[in-house]
Amino acid sequence: ESIGNPAPEEPAVAFLAGYTVGGGAWNNPRGSLATKRLIARQGRNLSLTEAGRSLAQIPDQVLTTEELHRKVYSILPGPEKKLLEQLIAVYPEGLTNEDLATRTGYTQNGGAFNNPRGRLRTLGLIEYQNGISKARSILFL
Repeated sequence: ESIGNPAPEEPAVAFLAGYTVGGGAWNNPRGSLATKRLIARQGRNLSLTEAGRSLAQIPDQVLTTEELHRKVYSILPGPEKKLLEQLIAVYPEGLTNEDLATRTGYTQNGGAFNNPRGRLRTLGLIEYQNGISKARSILFL
C-alpha cells in the first residue's frame, strides 16, 4: 500500500520479503496473518485488512521508483539483475528476446538466458509474450 499498490500479487510480496511462494517459510506466516484476519487473499493478490493496516509499519519516507529498483536489484542474483536492468531501461517498451540476450551477453536460446528470464516472470517482475520481454508496471511507482 505504501507504494500505491493496495493488492499486490503474492509472488511480488514474497520476493520483497525474502521468501519464495509455495514454501513453508512463506505459507506459514502468510496463513497465520490470514487466520488472524490481518491480510486477505483475492486470487493471486494479497491486501491488508483494516485490522492489518492498523498494525502495519508505515515507512518513514516515501519510496521512490529508483529506490524500489535498487531494493529489487539488491535481492536478485546477477543474471536476473542483468536482464531486469535492461528491461527497466526501456520501459514501457519491451525488448525482443534476441535484443535482450545481445544486450546482456547471453545466447537467446541458452539456459543461462532462459532460466533467469523465467524466474523473473515467476516472481511477477516481468512478462513476456510473442518473443518480447517487458518489465511489469509494479516496478514503477
